[in-house]
Amino acid sequence: MATQDAEVYCSFCNEGFVSSNAMGTHLMICGNKTDQCPKCRRFIRRAIFAYHYENDCANPDAPTEDNETNKKTQKLDTPPVIIKCEFCNRNYNRNERTLHKEKCTPYQIYLSENPLQRGDSNQNYSSARSNNSEYDAPIPCEYCNQGIPWHLYDNHTRQVNDTGRSVSCMFCNEKSASTEEMRIHLLACGNKTDLCPKCKKFIRRAVFAYHYENNCANLDEIDNVRDRAAGTYVVPSAQQAASRERNITIMDVDLPMQPNRESNTNQRSSSDRLQHEHPSSDAALIPCEYCQKHIEWRLFENHTKYCGVQAQEQRQQQSRFVHVQQTDNNRMVRCKYCNQERRQEYMSGHERVCLQSYNFAGMVSYADVCRLPGFQ
Repeated sequence: MATQDAEVYCSFCNEGFVSSNAMGTHLMICGNKTDQCPKCRRFIRRAIFAYHYENDCANPDAPTEDNETNKKTQKLDTPPVIIKCEFCNRNYNRNERTLHKEKCTPYQIYLSENPLQRGDSNQNYSSARSNNSEYDAPIPCEYCNQGIPWHLYDNHTRQVNDTGRSVSCMFCNEKSASTEEMRIHLLACGNKTDLCPKCKKFIRRAVFAYHYENNCANLDEIDNVRDRAAGTYVVPSAQQAASRERNITIMDVDLPMQPNRESNTNQRSSSDRLQHEHPSSDAALIPCEYCQKHIEWRLFENHTKYCGVQAQEQRQQQSRFVHVQQTDNNRMVRCKYCNQERRQEYMSGHERVCLQSYNFAGMVSYADVCRLPGFQ
């Protein structure tokens, strides 16, 4: 079919059709194709992909308790992957690996005895438990589903995330090197509008297929109705960018040189009528990029400046605190029992041992109590 003969176009592949019925059949096939979400790694239908991506991986297809198809749902349950700790021999969930390391007493003792290896915990496991047969048991990667040895799992997932993974847009097939670039692109490409062949309205691409499949239902209007019922008004993503720029209408009005009371009354009534017909957009709420609170438009600029300054000061304070803490940890202090120098972070444990040796052995020093026999 020639492109110039087309009257309607598919919002996903831009294929042209001469009638809305032919495009409707095509949309049922093209809109049901799935693309992988770069956030939750699930395969989502094209019909709801942009809405799913813009609303923190919400799934309009999934049923909820209130039978609202556009309400956010929780993530699907996945079978847990159980891992055996090589230090305490306890089983724990793969997703709780960091929490287990913090609570594992044998592992913390190993790190305290080897402070120079604290930065790379995977190498610690490799050097300390490489002879264990269960150590190299493969674990399925959450991104590529390949079997990866447990001690290489963190490095593998970090490389998979940081390497140049290309993410394709489901509307124009443009590729981006990172999910952040794709997020910015989707906010622009997904907010472009196409004419619906049924209701003859211009609908955003992000919700076009869902709008077409559900008898011209508009997800943006449903969201606004629910938010107003809750007592708040949230600007849809299609209107957020537009609300940042005020539209100013300049009108030429011929005023009399000596206005009388009647003309003043007419002017006040006309101005009241204009304000009633065109309410101010200052009441619209816009989410702040720093604190995520919804701020009125007239206060948005000052609020973001204040939040930006506060965030910068907080980062500076955290960096100064880390520097002071590292300096204090490297300080050498003397034990009040044996007068030997130790680093400050190890002095509390050293003095406890010295105190016990002093109570049980008189004036015996810490070095005499803890001295190990030499190798024969």
